Amino acid sequence: MVCLRDLDDRLTGLVKQLNDTAAANRSMDMFIIVCSDDPAMEARAKEMVEKHGGLRSCAVSIAPAQGPPGVKAPRDADCSVIFFNKRSCKAAFAFAKEEITPTSIERVIDAIEAQTATPFPLGYYAPVYTPEKAIIVNDFGADKAALGPNPAVLIFTRDTSAQVTTLVQKLEEVAKNKAAKLDNFVVLIGDAKDHDAKLKAFAVEHKLKSTTLSVEPFAKTKPFHVAKQNDITVMICAGGVARGFYTFRAEAVTAKSFDAVLADLNKIINDRIAKGL
Repeated sequence: MVCLRDLDDRLTGLVKQLNDTAAANRSMDMFIIVCSDDPAMEARAKEMVEKHGGLRSCAVSIAPAQGPPGVKAPRDADCSVIFFNKRSCKAAFAFAKEEITPTSIERVIDAIEAQTATPFPLGYYAPVYTPEKAIIVNDFGADKAALGPNPAVLIFTRDTSAQVTTLVQKLEEVAKNKAAKLDNFVVLIGDAKDHDAKLKAFAVEHKLKSTTLSVEPFAKTKPFHVAKQNDITVMICAGGVARGFYTFRAEAVTAKSFDAVLADLNKIINDRIAKGL
């Protein structure tokens, strides 16, 4: 729910980005409430809707200046954003016009996406992943795409932590069995200029022969349902279909955290080998 007390460009720019977030998350309902006693505000609200292509993912209404009944929108805030999930308030923000910046908008959207993140549904066709630029240093690193019939494990991570290293090394061992036909990936989320060198050192230090390493912005990982509130997301695909999905906070990872990943992967590989695939 977004309560506005005016409709200048900063405020309507926030509305547009929140509408886009709602459009990407079909389970999310969004409401824009313009709190004003100005009789001209309804016409201005209609102009805002038309300007932004209809704002098809949200409902727009007018309320008195004190705000809609039962909603405590601060009178001194030009914009209030309240996010509910299961009838409980999960996040709330209040801004003056001048406080609405790209950074503050990102904070709001991050809070919403963290609360609405859902696992990728198993049995659905997995998105194809082709690295923007695969990291290869001397004989280390690979350059593959996650598509087609071969089993693939994609690790989306925010750092090359000890926990990620443990899983990658175990996947390298699995990939040594050529009959497994395993393609494995480490996708470091962030900016290439900040992380390319880190991945190159990671590949050399751990002598990674079978792992495709790359850096991608978070936006490219969204189709895989990578959770913003967690540090490591792992997806297993086979035959182009999602067969396993796991997500972890780095500090919660233990020696046994990846056992389910490896057990599920080995079962998939053994079943495919038994079928001659």
